[in-house]
Amino acid sequence: MVVFRFGVILTPQCSDIEVFVLGSRPEMGHWDPNRAVKMNPSRSVLSTCEPCLWIGDVRLSEPYTDKLWFKFIKRVHGNYIWEGRIQMLPQAVFLLYGLLENGHTVYVHCNAGVGRSTAAVCGLLMYVLGWRLRKVQYYLTARRAAVYIDEEALSSCYVIIGDAKSDLFQHLVMELMSILAFPYTSTTENANLGLAS
Repeated sequence: MVVFRFGVILTPQCSDIEVFVLGSRPEMGHWDPNRAVKMNPSRSVLSTCEPCLWIGDVRLSEPYTDKLWFKFIKRVHGNYIWEGRIQMLPQAVFLLYGLLENGHTVYVHCNAGVGRSTAAVCGLLMYVLGWRLRKVQYYLTARRAAVYIDEEALSSCYVIIGDAKSDLFQHLVMELMSILAFPYTSTTENANLGLAS
């Protein structure tokens, strides 16, 4: 038996927070958030203004020669939130929009986790083209045999992106396209979007 010690530093957004490590091994929950290993804060009193170290020990039984995959998750007010789930979605939508605006055919695929590639496409269709969620669901399920649409991440993305027609959104898209050195053209409506399965 071997003991792995995991640590993560984060600033809690509220006092009602729990942090877990979740992984590919059965001792780490085998990707089931309800069986994840709870981590303990290094402080007894949490501050929403200061970062805190969270530590969790996991005893792995043999064989421990297999690859070990893990991620940190937190539970705030009873809802699970995991790293990279929401923060990168607006950037992915902006990048996808920039590529499509310039006539590229984009094949969307992501090895990072279930629903990530479809989240970028859903974000584009909802917040750039203005489609409703029901239309997005129909469109994607008609083109891809297995699809997962994370409605919670999309609604959180809306808070970050805001109104797709706003000046801020247009400014961010123009800034992104200038960083990528793409000339601006208006061809999004005729974009060719391929979904890798």
